[in-house]
Amino acid sequence: LMLYTSGTTGRPKGVRRARMEGATPEAAGMMTTMLGTLFDIKAGEGVHLVQGPLYHAAPSGFGTAAMHLG
Repeated sequence: LMLYTSGTTGRPKGVRRARMEGATPEAAGMMTTMLGTLFDIKAGEGVHLVQGPLYHAAPSGFGTAAMHLG
């Protein structure tokens, strides 16, 4: 996972974050499907607004799940 900083203490830069130990691509797919079902996010045209700081795990996860769902 590559996150990008805003550069508040210097120039903006990419920061590589390793996958958590034990996390698998299959588990990520299951989580994406679950979030899509829970929040009724469907593939297609539309807008998904993530209101919250994207450096925080929850909003970042919701935004990423929505992008994966299409």
